[in-house]
Amino acid sequence: MSSYLPPSHQILNAARDASGGDIARAMRWYRTEPIVALEFKTAERLVAEGRAGDVLRAMSFLEVGLGR
Repeated sequence: MSSYLPPSHQILNAARDASGGDIARAMRWYRTEPIVALEFKTAERLVAEGRAGDVLRAMSFLEVGLGR
């Protein structure tokens, strides 16, 4: 079995961790919260554009609003 996770799952896992384990909050963030540093696009949109790496890098450097 492969341990590869699709980019969307990698981001959702990171978002879940950043939200204290709240997967519902992570999903809301992924689908609806614009990332200012990435042209105000959502993580979902950026992944669709092939920019998952940009999202993961931004998450490591920025407060992405998951603690609300």
